[in-house]
Amino acid sequence: MAAALALLAFGANMASPLFPGYQQDLGFGDLTLTLVYATYAAASVPALLVLGPLGDRLGRVRLVRIGLLVAALGSVCFAVAAHPAWLFAGRVLQGVALGAATGAGMAVLAEARVTSRRRRLAAAGALVFLVGTAAGPGVTGLLAEFVPAPHATVHLLHVLALLVVHHRLAPTPAPAVPATPRHRPSASPQLPQRGRAPYLAAMGTGFVSWAVVGLFLGLIPSALTRDSAGVGTAVLGLVAAVVVLAALPAHAVLTRLGAVRAQLAGLALLVCGLLVVLSAGGSPSVAVTLAAAMTAGFGHGLAYGGAHGVVQAVAVGDRAAGTTAMAYVVYYLGAGIPTVAVGLMTLYRPLDAATSVLAVVLVGAAVVAAMGVRQSSVDAAGRDDSALGDVAVLLRDLLRGMHQANGIMHGVDPGARRRTG
Repeated sequence: MAAALALLAFGANMASPLFPGYQQDLGFGDLTLTLVYATYAAASVPALLVLGPLGDRLGRVRLVRIGLLVAALGSVCFAVAAHPAWLFAGRVLQGVALGAATGAGMAVLAEARVTSRRRRLAAAGALVFLVGTAAGPGVTGLLAEFVPAPHATVHLLHVLALLVVHHRLAPTPAPAVPATPRHRPSASPQLPQRGRAPYLAAMGTGFVSWAVVGLFLGLIPSALTRDSAGVGTAVLGLVAAVVVLAALPAHAVLTRLGAVRAQLAGLALLVCGLLVVLSAGGSPSVAVTLAAAMTAGFGHGLAYGGAHGVVQAVAVGDRAAGTTAMAYVVYYLGAGIPTVAVGLMTLYRPLDAATSVLAVVLVGAAVVAAMGVRQSSVDAAGRDDSALGDVAVLLRDLLRGMHQANGIMHGVDPGARRRTG
């Protein structure tokens, strides 16, 4: 199941370093480029709303297997694309595939984490999405430098991998989902009955986090090809992959930081990465882009990992898939809506200027999300501080979370002295 979700995320992001080549070969403008990229989110959200919760009724494993086949059709569209319409069709199919399978697949992993003895393998959760998202542009960009007919070859290889995992997933038994006449699984995404405030705050964190990732996956690589001579698909794939690969080490410190401080520290690092992009005027060099991607990527790992932990904590029982799907609706909107906004702005200004505007907006959104996370933790603790006190505590926790993350990454537990002193 983890491999299936990773491959679906792989396919949703593998075309990122190829988009400039598609744009040149097929002759479409920046607005079409951003719309093609964002079509995935536009398709995945309805799929999450309509198809995702069906896993609670029709069988979660069965729904994921259907998603693998739909994703294979999407990659075929990219492989044979001779017109932008094929790209739109491919992105729609990719969005439907991942949107339908996300809630069901994550629910399976959540149950396996509780019941299986192989907890380290079963507790994939957010990790499989990060691995698949990073491998998509990274592997594709590297292969495209060496294989013949790269646009077709890499997507056909993805089709083969999807079919292999589809076959391997066939004998996997679906977890039993209890349903009684008085209490049937939900037919649509919904908010949880308990822990609603932290859940809503986590969705805000996830929205901002994936919006920043979308900036690096969909827009900055295209800007690099125009401002830096000799940038090939391998470099573009590296930039897109680094922002996700840098998130992986963050998962080693999530447990020690806790969900609240992980989200706060992650949002602070996301702001730092955006400020680096802004300092270069929206069109940074490759070296500056990699530095910004690493900073934002580590922040994404903390922010999204902390938010995912909150979602998994409240998404339990026979409505787990619907509750998880609701969170991922917001995540996918975060990955798509800002990109569409930039595409519309390119009608009036250059792509690098539009990218800078989006970065400024995301800085403000990150601050608002951090305040929401902090307020939800204050409400949960039963405290009622003044607004000025909340801001002071927010800044303190941001700095403390970043300090603890840095200490843990270097093998030091910053809280050890307080516990032993």
